[in-house]
Amino acid sequence: MIKKINYAYIISLPLLVNFIFNFIVDGGINKLGNVNYFNLISTFIFFSFLLTAGNIIKKTLNLSSHSISIVLYLLSFFIFEYIFSFFNQGYNFHQVVIYVNIFWLIFILLKNRKINDLFYPVFVYSFLNIFNNFYFDKFILNKNIVGDVEAIFYPHSKNIFENSFYFSVANPFMSGYPQFSSYLQSLLLKLSFNQIENFEYFSQTSNILYFLSILFFYELKISNKNKVILCSIFTILVLNSVWLGFLFIDSLMSEGIVSYTFAVIIYNLFRGKSKTSATNYLNFFLLGCLIFSKQFISTIVLLLILFFLITSTYRKYAIVSLAPFLIKEISYFIQFKNIEKDHHLRQIDLNDAILDILLFRDLAFSNIIKIINNLFLDKPISYIFLVLGIYIIWNIYQKNIIEVEKLVYVFIIFINFVFIFLLYISAWKNMELESPIRYMLNLLHMKLAFLFVLIEESNEPN
Repeated sequence: MIKKINYAYIISLPLLVNFIFNFIVDGGINKLGNVNYFNLISTFIFFSFLLTAGNIIKKTLNLSSHSISIVLYLLSFFIFEYIFSFFNQGYNFHQVVIYVNIFWLIFILLKNRKINDLFYPVFVYSFLNIFNNFYFDKFILNKNIVGDVEAIFYPHSKNIFENSFYFSVANPFMSGYPQFSSYLQSLLLKLSFNQIENFEYFSQTSNILYFLSILFFYELKISNKNKVILCSIFTILVLNSVWLGFLFIDSLMSEGIVSYTFAVIIYNLFRGKSKTSATNYLNFFLLGCLIFSKQFISTIVLLLILFFLITSTYRKYAIVSLAPFLIKEISYFIQFKNIEKDHHLRQIDLNDAILDILLFRDLAFSNIIKIINNLFLDKPISYIFLVLGIYIIWNIYQKNIIEVEKLVYVFIIFINFVFIFLLYISAWKNMELESPIRYMLNLLHMKLAFLFVLIEESNEPN
């Protein structure tokens, strides 16, 4: 009997060869001596805390994975602070972190009535802060504070951490720019360095996204072999490229947090079908919270909500997805009425852009070629996108993409590319053409996960 080929091995081989070649040429062995092992240990302890916290939340709420439990835990601070700001603007960020952690402790105690379950997360959290306080001077400080980080993300994170989310939105460094990722970066710093009062960027607060990403890939419903290959590919991508490492695990840039949270929520959205109704409502509420993330993602989320509202299976759950959208709209009507709401939409004449597209007037179609050429400058990423595209087209041809979940993934990927190309041939045709690649990378975690779901199915016997 001929054993069926696992295409994951073949797909990963060019990436592995490219990584080994670059590792040797760039003196990777010598660079290993420059690794800050205090930072690495701190990051791993931090991950251990989030994992133990996620585990107890998963058991308490009967959630589908540790990853969605961790995302729920992190977003609970953001949700609480956003709603709490309607009633009290005199609070500070540090108080919010204390209040929400106390809420989780009480909730878990009342729900589980097992105080022993709290021992591990409380112990690891305490050990993390003791370790970070003891080796404070050993860590990497304020690395990669350049470009958009220096202009937008660092000052917003500092504003939130040293004051509050309400204060930062009311006194923005860039009016209308989303502060979702900056809030989560501030939260990660507070959880791991509870003793500091002034914001500084410590690398482990973004390096943690590497471990969280590996956990997400590990929890996918694919074979263990494919899990190892997928985790290896992600590792190769972020280590093989300074640019990708900067975007996803080594700076305050938003791509890493947004891509991770989006993928975790979307994937687990369909894992709740066999769980309780309460779990489904919670998953869809978290989907709605992505409205606060980034312009492209929030637009895609709105379209997804509309899609789910017209499906009989998901309609009753999708209604709760509108709650975060309504909260945001009300907040800008009451609290932030003098603050611009959408930074990117202010940069374009939307009506004129739509007419240009519909009437095919004054469009820079050549920008599409330029964007694709810029994408091909990063060979590993363009290779992954190409392989994913081939798999999607083949599965459509074979009529294998018929489940709602697969259709949603294909729609998200397709509409994201459509939005990017339409925007940069019309309203933003004179803008620099490197940023579109970042908008494509907002979905990297989901694209990798979907690719390996398709690979897994192609390996299964007919």
